[in-house]
Amino acid sequence: YKEIGYSMELFLESNLDPSRPMFLCGGWYHDELPTDMGGGIPGFKTWAVGACDRIRSEESPPSLAEWISEAEALSPTYTPPDAAKYPEDTWERVTLTDYWAAKHKLPYSLLTWAMAHNDDQEALQQSAARFEDLIAEHPDPPDYFYKNAGIVYGRLRMGGNQCKMISSFANFLIKTNEGPHETKDIVKIVKDYMVHVKRLKKAGQKADCEKETVLVAKAAYKRHKPIAK
Repeated sequence: YKEIGYSMELFLESNLDPSRPMFLCGGWYHDELPTDMGGGIPGFKTWAVGACDRIRSEESPPSLAEWISEAEALSPTYTPPDAAKYPEDTWERVTLTDYWAAKHKLPYSLLTWAMAHNDDQEALQQSAARFEDLIAEHPDPPDYFYKNAGIVYGRLRMGGNQCKMISSFANFLIKTNEGPHETKDIVKIVKDYMVHVKRLKKAGQKADCEKETVLVAKAAYKRHKPIAK
């Protein structure tokens, strides 16, 4: 910010070295974003690893396995305390929120990376596995955990993921406070599935998902039925 100072681009070009990893914690300043994020630092990209991001040259991206290995090595592994013990305005609650945000970061980043690479199936499978663990670990998963997991399952091409997608989206709809405009596409997916279940029932056939999935989908559809047209 000083005329005699230096830019972030110059700083990175002068200091970035694979033997000395550089990390970004807390995000870029508005005028320091890489070009792919709408900013003015060409040649660099960030990769989610734990609570922070690793800054790498665009010319030397990690393999998927290398990225995941580094991210998991830097992810928090302690057992978080019960959120009920700490009010919203305490630093302990802030730390707890940061813990879950760090745990969510890798599966979500794998999803966005996969979407940018023609729905890369390996990345989606890795993301799905980590979303399953994350949701199982969290005592009260927030709505966006389920929403993002549902998106992952919906993009996986191998069979057996439709019911997981429906379950995830239904749980999202039950928990979310998002309005009709934001939820309409997901509501339609759940509605279409409930129509499918009714047709199976009329034909004397059982639902093709487990009973628990059908029940949560029914509850989600009922909650959002006024907008499910």
